[in-house]
Amino acid sequence: MENFDKNMIVATELGKEDILFYSVKEAPFKLYGLFDKEPGKRMSRMDIPTAKKVSDGVAWGAYATAGAKVRFKTDSDYIAVSLKLDGELGDWPQMSGVAAYGCDLYEICNGEYIFKSSFIPPLHKFGTYEQIIELKNEEKLLREYVINLPIYGQVDEMYIGINKDALLKEGEDFFNTVPVYFYGSSITQGGCMSRPGMCYVNILSRKYNMNIHNLGFAGNAKGETEMAKYISGLKMSMFVYDYDYNSPSPDHLLKTHRPMFKIIREKNPCLPIIIMSGVSGGDYKERIVRRDIIKKTYDNAVADGDNNVYFIDGSEIFKKYGFSWNEPTVEGCHPTDLGFALMAAAVSEVIDENNLLNQIKG
Repeated sequence: MENFDKNMIVATELGKEDILFYSVKEAPFKLYGLFDKEPGKRMSRMDIPTAKKVSDGVAWGAYATAGAKVRFKTDSDYIAVSLKLDGELGDWPQMSGVAAYGCDLYEICNGEYIFKSSFIPPLHKFGTYEQIIELKNEEKLLREYVINLPIYGQVDEMYIGINKDALLKEGEDFFNTVPVYFYGSSITQGGCMSRPGMCYVNILSRKYNMNIHNLGFAGNAKGETEMAKYISGLKMSMFVYDYDYNSPSPDHLLKTHRPMFKIIREKNPCLPIIIMSGVSGGDYKERIVRRDIIKKTYDNAVADGDNNVYFIDGSEIFKKYGFSWNEPTVEGCHPTDLGFALMAAAVSEVIDENNLLNQIKG
């Protein structure tokens, strides 16, 4: 393809002699969405000893950097990244390499997030890669940027490169100091959008300038008691969970969904909680059975006097916009960028209609 379309070429060299690299784990960078982000430590989204108690799959997935982002300001006319990842950058049949192992860059201008481009990883390269995005900044204006980290890539180290003479300063904070936590499956994690910024969790982060923390675990969100206890002890401004897909059966979902809610609610009596049923995947009749089990968690909470819990019928999200229940997906299960945008719109509707931003801000 590269022989016929130069826009498909992925550069493997930066071509800059005036570049300086800085670790994102050091000031003035601000890292969000991670549990471990200290120098010398491998990045992770949750406490690893606890993750190992939950399951081997969660322990492995905890090192993926889904939802993590770095925020900073610079007047450089280019931004480069150098990532050291664990393992080979392999092929993903259902999802782009950019989503799995790449990053994308946004400029924040007067509160608006403007997509600039993606840092595209070369496939079949082991461990480390470098990529660069050229920026037009002849005026040398100080601009703020956010970089979304890989959804599935497990990042050991990350460095940002800018012109050696450029200014580098810390970025602004998100509007909420205490993060909004999301728990769920590969869909929550971001499979299978085109690039990290298109996960519905990251879309919501941009819309509200919101500090988020993604606890999506591909194939391994099963509502375990150990996971529920861990989440219940986190400092959260809101909790959103679409736990459904990875439950091996409706019976398992019935035995775990409400208990998970009760464990979290017991320790967080005033926390806004959004419960969402699955949007797609599997047999439609079973999808509705699962939906009803999940809604029962909500109904019981309301009957018990809970006035800060909210329910989203995932099976209706795509149909609301004129699509069949699983059309905006890659293979009948994992959403496309469109599917994720519609999921974000559904969550956004609940946030706006119930003035939840006032609670999130604290």
